[in-house]
Amino acid sequence: MNVQPLMPEVDFAADPMHDLEDRLKELGKDGRRIAPIKWKGETAWVVLRYQDVFKGMSDDDYIPAFPEYRRNWDTQGAQPLKDHGAEHKASRGLLEQPFKPGKVRAMIEDMMVPLADRLINDFGDRREVDLTSDYTRRYTFMVMSILLGIPVDHENEERLITLVYALLQGGHIVGDDTPENRRKASLAAVAELNDFLRPIIEARRKEPKDDIISYLLASELNGGPLAEEVLYDYVRFLYPAGAETTHLTMGRMMKNVLSDLELRDRLIAHPEERNAVVDETLRFTPAANLVPRTLERDTMICDVDVPAGSTVLFSVTTGNRDPDMFPNPEQFDPGQKRKPLLSFGMGPHFCLGSHLAKAELQVSLSRLLERLPGLRLAETPPEPMGAVFRWLPQLKVQFDDILPPPPKN
Repeated sequence: MNVQPLMPEVDFAADPMHDLEDRLKELGKDGRRIAPIKWKGETAWVVLRYQDVFKGMSDDDYIPAFPEYRRNWDTQGAQPLKDHGAEHKASRGLLEQPFKPGKVRAMIEDMMVPLADRLINDFGDRREVDLTSDYTRRYTFMVMSILLGIPVDHENEERLITLVYALLQGGHIVGDDTPENRRKASLAAVAELNDFLRPIIEARRKEPKDDIISYLLASELNGGPLAEEVLYDYVRFLYPAGAETTHLTMGRMMKNVLSDLELRDRLIAHPEERNAVVDETLRFTPAANLVPRTLERDTMICDVDVPAGSTVLFSVTTGNRDPDMFPNPEQFDPGQKRKPLLSFGMGPHFCLGSHLAKAELQVSLSRLLERLPGLRLAETPPEPMGAVFRWLPQLKVQFDDILPPPPKN
C-alpha cells in the first residue's frame, strides 16, 4: 500500500516539532481517527482519538509493544517492553515491586522532601536560575540514583546525567545528530556506565543494602538468579526510565503554573489544589507524546488496513485532548473533571513508576512554591521540542528570596 503522508513538509521524528500539538490537532479535524505522516523518512500511521489510543495501548495481543523495542531500542538490552506474554508478566512483576504505592509513600518525607530542600539550598545566593538544569533534571536523576543505590557526588554527577540521557539515544552525540550517531553514543554510554556500575554491584554482593541493586541481586527470574547481563540491563533500563520523563514533565508543569500568576498565588494559598495541577499537567503537557509500535502483521486500525512492518504511533497528545472525553481540552484547567489519562500508558505496559513520578511532581511543586517567594518566569520560555518525548530546553526563573524549609507537620 503506497500512501502519501499528510503534512509531507515535516518529518515528525526528525524535526524539532515546536508546533506538534497544533499539527496533531489539525490532523484530527473532522473526526479523523488515524492519519499517515512522515516518520524517519517513511510513512507511519498516527492514531488520534482517545478511545482508539486506549484500545491500542491496552491490548498487547492486538498491537504488541515488543517488536518496536526489539527492533529500535536494542542498545538498551533486556527490559519488560521487549517481553511478551508470560515473560513480560515475570519481568514486570520483578521490577515493579520497588515502586509500589506503599513504598513510594514511605520515601516522601524520608528522602524526596529533604532532597528537594537540598537542591533548592544549592541555589545559594542566586536569585535567577535555569529550573531545568539547576533543579528538575538534577532532582529526578538523584531520586533514581538513591533508589538504585548509586553514589553520586559533585565530581561525577554531570557525567552520569549525560550517560543516562545518552542511553535513550538522546545525548552526548559525536558529529552530526543522526540516528547512526545517536546509536553510537548510546552504545558508548552502555559500556562506560557498565564500568562505573561494576564496583558498586560487586560491593552490594558482599554487603547488601536497602536499594534496588541489592534487591535485584537477591531476586529470581524464571526459577533462578538474574543473569549478570540482565542485571546490568535492568539497572540501565530503570535509571533513565525513572529519571528522564519525570524531569521533562516537571519542567513543563512549572511553566504551566508560572505562566498564570493567579494560579501560582492560588496554589500557594491552597495547597490542597496542587495535586490537581499535577494531574492536569500530565493531561495537557505529558512527556511521552507519540508512543511507537511496529506491526508484526497486517492490522486493521480505525478501519484502515495497515500493512506489516509499518510504524504506528499512539498520540497521547490528542487522546488527552479529545473533546469527547475532556470538556475543556485545549486549556490548562486543573479544575476540570478527571478522566483516566493516557500519559502513563494503558494495559500491561502501564508505567512502572507512575506513583513515584506523581510523588516527585507533587513534592517539587510544593517545595518550589513554598521556599521561593515571588517565583516567576525570568523570560518567555522557549518552545517545547520533540515528538516521542517532549521537553523545554530551559526554563529561566527569578525569585526574591530562599526561605528555610517549613516545619514538618
